[in-house]
Amino acid sequence: MHENKNEQNTGTKTIKKIGKATYEVVVHFNENATETMQDKLKRI
Repeated sequence: MHENKNEQNTGTKTIKKIGKATYEVVVHFNENATETMQDKLKRI
């Protein structure tokens, strides 16, 4: 398995264990964005 590590963990990190697998998700947002989170969710 390939492990991809980024030293710039400035986003919000969520860790979830499911069985023997551990999932780690880091979310980054553009600070200069004009679209609100509600707009983003409506779009998707």
